[in-house]
Amino acid sequence: MTIDQIKTPNNSLSLRMSNEEVTPSTPTVARIIHNSITTSPLIPGFQAHSAALCGDGREFDVLWVEQLGSPLLTGHPLVTLTFMSKTTYFFQDAIIIDRLELISKPSSSINIFGTAPSIWFDNIQLRNKAMKAWYQLDEKNKLLLNSILFDGVFFEQFCEGPSSTSNHHAYRNGNLEHTLEVIEIAAGNCTHTEKANLQLALIFAWLHDIGKAEEYQPNKSPDKKFKLTSTGYLHGHQMTGFYKLLEARAKYAPEYPESSFSHLRHLMSAQMSTEFTRFRNAQLIEYDLVQLADILSAKGNLHKQAFCGLAFGKHPHMGNATTPNFRYEL
Repeated sequence: MTIDQIKTPNNSLSLRMSNEEVTPSTPTVARIIHNSITTSPLIPGFQAHSAALCGDGREFDVLWVEQLGSPLLTGHPLVTLTFMSKTTYFFQDAIIIDRLELISKPSSSINIFGTAPSIWFDNIQLRNKAMKAWYQLDEKNKLLLNSILFDGVFFEQFCEGPSSTSNHHAYRNGNLEHTLEVIEIAAGNCTHTEKANLQLALIFAWLHDIGKAEEYQPNKSPDKKFKLTSTGYLHGHQMTGFYKLLEARAKYAPEYPESSFSHLRHLMSAQMSTEFTRFRNAQLIEYDLVQLADILSAKGNLHKQAFCGLAFGKHPHMGNATTPNFRYEL
C-alpha cells in the first residue's frame, strides 16, 4: 500500500501533511498500548488498523491499511514502525504508516522505559526517572535489563507492582520507586568506595527486587491492597529474580561477559544465603553497597509514612506488630 493509493480520487478523505520529516520527530520503535481493526475508511476491500503507541516517552496514534484478513497484533508488544515516506502524513491526528512489525528480541539501543505507557504510573515522573537511570548502564547491562523486561506482561508488573504487601513501598509503582531509590543511593555509595565496580552495583540494584514483579497481586481485602501470588508463596522474589536473570541471559544475551555474569550471579544468589541453602555468603563490596541502599530506602519510606503529625508515629500498616514506634519531635 502506498500513500498515492490512499490518496486516490475515489475517496473524499483529506490527508494532512507535516512539514517535518519522520526521522527526527517520530519514534521508530514503540510499544502497543491498544489497537483495533475496522473497515477501511480509505479504500474499499481493505481493512484499517489503528493503534495507540508509546515510544521515547511519547504517546501517539498510528493508522495503516492492509488487505482483509490481516491479523490483529495482541497484547503490549514492542514494534518497529515502517513509514511510507520521509514526510509524515496524518489522518484525523493519526500518523499514517506502512505497517508495524513485531520485535522478536531485545536491543541495547531501546530505552525500554520510554515505551512504558503513562497509564502504568500514578506519577509519570517515575517513568522519567527510570529512563534517566537506564542511561547510566553500559551497553552489556542495558541489553541484559531489556532482556529481563522484554516480556510485556512482566514489564508492566514490574512498573506497577508494590514492594511489599504491608511494609515499605506497599502501593502501586512502589517496587519501581524503591528500585530507583536503591540505584541512586548505591551509585552515590560507589563514589566513596575505592575499587567498587559502578556497573556491577547498578545492574545488581536494578535486579535485586525484580522478582517482586511476580510476587504480588491485587487483593480485595479492605486492610491490604495486595497479596502474595502462588509464585510469591512458593518461590519468593529472590528465587524468581535469579531465575529471570538466568533465563534472559541464556535466551537473549549469551554474549554477556562470563566474568561479569559470574559476579552478578554471585550477588543475586548471596541474597538467598542461609545455613540451610548453602549459597555462598557475599564476597563482593558491591553487595554491601546495594544492601545498605536497600535498607535506607526501605526505612526511609517507613519513616515517611509513619509521620502523622503527632509526637509519636507508627507505620499505618503495621497494626500491633513488634516493629518499633518512631519518635518525631514537633
